[in-house]
Amino acid sequence: MNTTVQPVEAFSWNQACAIPFSADLDAQRAIDGIGRTEDVQFSPDNQRLALVGHLDNRLLVLGVRLAGDGATPRIHLHSPQEILSDAFAYPHGVFWINDETLIVANRQGDAPILRVPPASPVTDALSLEPLVRLCTDGPDGMVHTPGSVSVAVLDGGWLEVLLCNNYAHHVSQHLLDARNGYVALAGSRLLADGLDIPDGVAQSRDQRWIAVSNHNEHCVLVYENTATLGPSCPPAAVLRGMNYPHGLRWTRDGQFLLVADAGLPFVHVFQCGGGGWQGECHPIQTLRVLDEQCFRRGQYNPQEGGPKGIDLSADDRVLVTTTQEQALAFFDLEPVLGPARSAGADADRPATTAPTLARHVLGQARILNILAECRQQERTRHEQERARHEAALVATSLALEQAQRLVAERLSEIETLRSVVDQQQRHIQQVANSHSWRLTAPYRLLRQRLRDLFPGIAG
Repeated sequence: MNTTVQPVEAFSWNQACAIPFSADLDAQRAIDGIGRTEDVQFSPDNQRLALVGHLDNRLLVLGVRLAGDGATPRIHLHSPQEILSDAFAYPHGVFWINDETLIVANRQGDAPILRVPPASPVTDALSLEPLVRLCTDGPDGMVHTPGSVSVAVLDGGWLEVLLCNNYAHHVSQHLLDARNGYVALAGSRLLADGLDIPDGVAQSRDQRWIAVSNHNEHCVLVYENTATLGPSCPPAAVLRGMNYPHGLRWTRDGQFLLVADAGLPFVHVFQCGGGGWQGECHPIQTLRVLDEQCFRRGQYNPQEGGPKGIDLSADDRVLVTTTQEQALAFFDLEPVLGPARSAGADADRPATTAPTLARHVLGQARILNILAECRQQERTRHEQERARHEAALVATSLALEQAQRLVAERLSEIETLRSVVDQQQRHIQQVANSHSWRLTAPYRLLRQRLRDLFPGIAG
């Protein structure tokens, strides 16, 4: 286990270029009241922003107006919607499936999918019922303390959902039918070996790569999405140079991966090499997104204080971060990514969904194997129980037979003894009834007295 945790002073960093934002009064009031946050995400059309209120069991959805005509983007937040649901149990992760539908990962629950209606002038909180919930107590123990979620759109109207099951230490994969109420078609464990509190997950837009934050190992693992990817597969690359990785986001072209460091005031920027993501990698740049005072105020333990959730606008220009002491902050990434971007990077390369569907099939095969093993174990257990019961019955029968023999022997001995006693009693009675015995009684008494008086006299 890698236990290396470095202080802020050990890092070389650059100050991120902050973008001031404006907000309507009600929107600002809602932001100020959200409390501890854990995740944030733009809707696909960039017109809404979802923010997780972890301790208050709620979401905040804000309207967003992004304008990038000038040198620095302009951001205005409006139309706040407070979302409540009985399905919330310490929500921790959020992801927009489309511009109206999102999925929430609950640290002490499951993963409900909700449809958020358009904003209205009504300011009361919305109480929503989930369309469906991803939860299971199946043999693989798939959904347990989910904390982060990522969704990829597949061919044929299907969706793939990846869930980081924090304290179960694995990532699960779920195949949903978006055309049929998001019904779950398949689910299985995807990644497990080497994970110690996976705290963030992200899929590249072309679905070639999957990144997972490995909290207690202080690194991010990057896996190539192949048909054979499974729980025992090693990562293609290990990203280091962080304390406690949390939120993750790929750029559209998959060339950069941004990592929020929950234990430091930084977002780390990693860049893919010419041969793809492989080996051990370190950030090409570390961006400071919190000032010292704000960071120290939130660092009540070494794992906290830094940014938690992060996201990128659709054009990769705007980075949004969230943390407890700074619910929302925006930064311009163009000065960072622009000069470093490799020529010819294709941000619109189509996604390849065949490997994803193939590994879901293999995942279901693993589930069937587990079920078969469980059934075989159950059969073996029943056979062993039956054998133990049969052996116990045989032992009980033998013990009963032996006890019966002993009882018979004791009864025979008692009967013999009773016969001897009866015989002796008859003899005594005969002697007592005899004539000679009565006549000699005075002489026997005299002899006994003489013996008492003269112990030395014999006869």
